Amino acid sequence: MRQSKRMGKMKEERVRKLEELGFLWRCEQTGKVIWEEMIEKLKAFQARHGHCRVPVEWPEDPQLSAWVVYVRQRNRANNLSQEKVKELDAIQFVWTDVATAAAASNGSTAATTSNAQRRSDPGEADPGRPELLY
Repeated sequence: MRQSKRMGKMKEERVRKLEELGFLWRCEQTGKVIWEEMIEKLKAFQARHGHCRVPVEWPEDPQLSAWVVYVRQRNRANNLSQEKVKELDAIQFVWTDVATAAAASNGSTAATTSNAQRRSDPGEADPGRPELLY
């Protein structure tokens, strides 16, 4: 669709209708909107659970859990702007998941937990198995 509009092949009526629906023509606009939406979801998660440790493969919001993993990966690769880092720091985002931190403290280079071991409810902390929360 973006290419059709850019090349002048899209009817003005269709362009107008898409814009009324909130369609964003430039990818950088889309990325900014997605970032803002995910930050709001993370803030809602924090308000509900009292922390920002979103579980991996969280069935209640798989998009948020995947985004948190993605953000951590981008940060480790130094591919996240300082502005975004500061925004996440301001809401006490947890940069290292608990399993990775535990493995690092034990001298291991990688933490492995099966899908069955991961907790699906972030509100149910199990003090005996903290590595299951992400």
